[in-house]
Amino acid sequence: YDEETHFLRIHDYKSGTTPAHMEQLMIYVALFCLEYAIKPSSIYVELRIYQGEEPWIYEPSTEEIIQIVETIITFDNFMMKMREED
Repeated sequence: YDEETHFLRIHDYKSGTTPAHMEQLMIYVALFCLEYAIKPSSIYVELRIYQGEEPWIYEPSTEEIIQIVETIITFDNFMMKMREED
């Protein structure tokens, strides 16, 4: 990544034996972008899950994060519409 791109790293430690899912951390990235009005294309993301011997490291693409952001927005709009109808 270059100097104009910011770096976001999210770590998650899992102490249980149930297999961890990277999707959870990708949702955290999408929520971060929405909360702070950050464009996913303006950040470099590295996700780490610590479970077992070695960390699982994943670098999601901008497109993956954008898709999650759009899904969150769609469901949020749906929920707001449902509340208005009640």
